[in-house]
Amino acid sequence: MREIIIELERIQKVRRKAAVASLFCVVCAMHSDFVSLSDAEHLFDLTREELLGRFIRSGVHTQRTADDERICVNSLFDFITRRGHLTGRLNC
Repeated sequence: MREIIIELERIQKVRRKAAVASLFCVVCAMHSDFVSLSDAEHLFDLTREELLGRFIRSGVHTQRTADDERICVNSLFDFITRRGHLTGRLNC
């Protein structure tokens, strides 16, 4: 008996915007764009606790400002690239 396996893959493009602030990242030792944790919640459709848990565990640089916790965009891109999460949710 012969079998045929059909696998369908769906790619969904989602565009979301967030304001960034240029700050000095102590870990990168250079100026970098930072996104607020509040905006990151919306960008990735995750709760603050999920984001902090995954990002801190994965070494994403964070910095506390007067208005919110912020995430270094350079280290965020490194995290996404390392994990292969160029699409979809941030499954760690």
